[in-house]
Amino acid sequence: MAATQAKLALGTIFKMASTAIEEIETIGGPAQKVATVDVTNMDSPSQYAEYIAGIIEGGEITLAGNWINSTAQKALLAAIGAAATAWSLLLPGTQPAAGHWGWNGFVAAFNLEAKHDKQLTWTASIKVTGPVTYSVS
Repeated sequence: MAATQAKLALGTIFKMASTAIEEIETIGGPAQKVATVDVTNMDSPSQYAEYIAGIIEGGEITLAGNWINSTAQKALLAAIGAAATAWSLLLPGTQPAAGHWGWNGFVAAFNLEAKHDKQLTWTASIKVTGPVTYSVS
């Protein structure tokens, strides 16, 4: 059996336009899905429902990290509700060969959390608008 080729996520970079956002701990998404359209009709074979692919939903990207009050983090907070902008996710390794995602989206949610015995943290979600691309070039 071959050894795993799994890669550590450490070193992943998340950018709003061309600015990297610091101290991110977790990134989820883009969680894309396609709507299904029921096209079952009187001629559908063997009493089975028939479907076709519908509109693709770009989904959301979720982020969580340590709040350090950086210029990039404050820009993320200030962008809530603003017009869509370019975002990118660069996978660890030498770019562009390591791979990167790109999309347009807007900040849909931002939350700061302070616990008396923990570091300041934040969470945010970015709503994707339009296509999501993946590239290694």
